[in-house]
Amino acid sequence: MRTAFLSIFFFFFLLSIFSPATASLPLPMNDAELDDVRGQSGIAVAISDLKVYLFDDGLSIEDTTDLNRIELRDAKLFIHLETNIPFTLRIYQNQWNYSMIALEAIRYPGIDLPALEMDIDAHVNDFSFFDADTSTAISLGSLHVTGFSPSEFGLYAAPLATMQHQAVSGIGFQLEARLNIEEFRWIYNEDGEQLGFTDLYLANSFLAGDDYTDPDTWIPDGRFAIGRIDPRDDDLGFDSTRPAPATFHVVEDPLDAYNRSFLRVQLPMEGSLRIAETELGGKNFGPVIIDGFHAHHFQVDMVPW
Repeated sequence: MRTAFLSIFFFFFLLSIFSPATASLPLPMNDAELDDVRGQSGIAVAISDLKVYLFDDGLSIEDTTDLNRIELRDAKLFIHLETNIPFTLRIYQNQWNYSMIALEAIRYPGIDLPALEMDIDAHVNDFSFFDADTSTAISLGSLHVTGFSPSEFGLYAAPLATMQHQAVSGIGFQLEARLNIEEFRWIYNEDGEQLGFTDLYLANSFLAGDDYTDPDTWIPDGRFAIGRIDPRDDDLGFDSTRPAPATFHVVEDPLDAYNRSFLRVQLPMEGSLRIAETELGGKNFGPVIIDGFHAHHFQVDMVPW
C-alpha cells in the first residue's frame, strides 16, 4: 500500500514539473491592477477564551527631549477575550495617500453576533507626572476601570509628521468603537473626591423607541468615531476634503519660563454618548444623554501644576 502511494505521488510530481504552462499560472499585474489591491494584505487572528493577568510596579511614557514623563505605578490589569470575528492587522492607504497601520475587529452586515466578547478591568493606584527639571513627581490621583467591554472596534494610526509635512513628533489616529463601561473612577485628590461614571455607552447612535431614563432599554447601533484619517475612503461626517486626525503628542509650553513640556491630546469626534449615573465631588448628577453630537475640535492639555 505504501509503495503504491509513493508511486502515485511521484507520478503527479513529475507531471507538475514537465507539463506545459497553462493560463492558470500567475501573470504580471499592471499599475492600475496593483492599485486595486491596496489594503488587502495583512493577517487575521481568531481568539478563544483568552485570559490575561498583568501586575506592574511601574510604567512610564517619556518625552525624550526634556525627559518629562507620565508615570503609572502599582497597576493591575485583567483581560478576558473571545472573538466572533477575527482580529485583522493590516496596512491601509487613504485618499490622501497616507499609509497607516490598522488593528480592527468589525462586525460585517448580516452577522448578528458582536465581533468581540471582551471584558477588561484596570486599576492604576498611582497616576503622576514627573518633572525632570525639578526631579519631582506630581500626583494626579488614581484610575479605576471595571467592565470595559467593546463589542467592535477599529484603530488606525500613522506618524503625525506624515500628515502635517513637518518635523513633529507624535501620533495621528482614528479610533472607532462600540462599547460599554460598567464603571469608571478617577480619584483626583487625597480627600477621596472623584469623577465617576456608571454604565457608560459609546456608539454612533441608539435605536429609536427607548426610554431615556431606563438604561436597560438602550440599544446602541454603529461605532463612535474619534478622529478621521479615513482608512476605507468613507465619509464619517467630518470635512471630507482633509483629514481630521486625533493626535497624541508632547509639546513645549510657550508661556513657561523654563520651556517645560506637557501632554496634548486632540480628539475630534462624532457619535452618541449615554451614561446611567455621573458622580463628581460626592454628588450624583444622574443620567447623561448626548445623541448625535459632532465635535470638530476638542483639545485636552495635561499640564503639571
